[in-house]
Amino acid sequence: MKARQDLIQKNQKIRQLSVTALLISSVLGMISPVLAQVAAAGTDIKNTATATFTDGTTTYNATSNEVVIKIAEVAGVNVTAQTPSATTPNSGDTLFVDFVITNTGNDPTQFFIPGTATLSNTTKFSQNGDIQIIAVNGTNLGTPVNVSNAGGETGTLLGATQGSIAPNPGTGTTGTITVRVPIKVLPSAIAGDSLTVALGNTSTPNTQNQDRSTDEDTNDVRTVDNANGVGGETNATAPINGVREAMATSGAITVNARQQAFAAILKAVSSYNNNTTPNVLTDDVLTYSLALKVENPPPSPATAGLVTSDLYGTTISVNSIVTPNRILVSDTIPTGMQLSNTAPVGPTGWTPVYTTSPLTTDAHKANWETNKPSGVIRRVGFIYDASTTPISKGSVSVGTTVSGFSITLNPQSTFTSKYTIFFHRNSQQRKLTHNNAAPSFLFCK
Repeated sequence: MKARQDLIQKNQKIRQLSVTALLISSVLGMISPVLAQVAAAGTDIKNTATATFTDGTTTYNATSNEVVIKIAEVAGVNVTAQTPSATTPNSGDTLFVDFVITNTGNDPTQFFIPGTATLSNTTKFSQNGDIQIIAVNGTNLGTPVNVSNAGGETGTLLGATQGSIAPNPGTGTTGTITVRVPIKVLPSAIAGDSLTVALGNTSTPNTQNQDRSTDEDTNDVRTVDNANGVGGETNATAPINGVREAMATSGAITVNARQQAFAAILKAVSSYNNNTTPNVLTDDVLTYSLALKVENPPPSPATAGLVTSDLYGTTISVNSIVTPNRILVSDTIPTGMQLSNTAPVGPTGWTPVYTTSPLTTDAHKANWETNKPSGVIRRVGFIYDASTTPISKGSVSVGTTVSGFSITLNPQSTFTSKYTIFFHRNSQQRKLTHNNAAPSFLFCK
């Protein structure tokens, strides 16, 4: 009787051991998807369970069969938007937004990269050319690779080896590819116009590693399984979770108000002297007075997106030295006229300058000299150093006027009482049929 009871107890213990082994196997089966995120596809995980028990008299040992679990291939992708190269651009500017695509699966994979990003505002902004692949695994490419409007797979764009992206280990740049979206702020954009840039297209915006089977779109950023034996593929079956996609959207890009100075030159004949010889023109003296006005507010009609600014300088060549932050007020010597022996006069802080450069050369690109040259002087001007203090825009409705410029001219022997004066304004040649010509250039930033 006792022997039968011992046998029954032993069978119960063995059944308990079998159940324990089955439970261990079941638990391993449940955790395999988690392990697949860190273990390479195709990796074997082996486990053998052992148990020791006693019936009070005898100790028994039992060992289960070896359980082998093979890690399945799991696809995964994340997209992260980087900070735009300019978050407060001006109208007409160009900028770019980078996106980092990461392989969060457990096997090398290709990615499909769309050729078009999604812009939240297409009336004031546009994609400025092709999307480009600029880096792989954190290493910049020597020459960016363009992605056509139709998009493309990295294996085709970069080649089978470089275009197969290894799994990311959890940190670092391994397993990443960086793409760049170029953006143009259209000239019609005004201050306050805003844009966000998105790469990818998920059913719920800006989600990561999503099943693509129910939401396929040509603008998707998605995984592309390598062919067996290509790009480090494990030669396993297709990813157990299918094709994955992801999406990211940049931070806001908001057009800034463009600072713009509004300057004008005022010119008038301040004096005329014929030296009491009305029949002789060559001894006549004609003096022009000039004034520089920086307007505030801007002249009507105002241009949208511009904010009135002080007047700053630009680069000017003076005495063969290219000098930055200079403001140039210049005037063309009218045809049939020449500078008199009286030196040009400017207000405090302004230096008279001369140039013999042809009139076909823009005034700010001419070679200016502070000493009167011996050749034919074609323009005379005044230089102001704005590196420390610009010309203030002044108060609203008043602005700032800088006066005290004067140029004295004599008629040449070829001069006649009725003549046409050619002058330049805004880089266009114009003409007058009297002697009150307008000044040629005001150069500033």
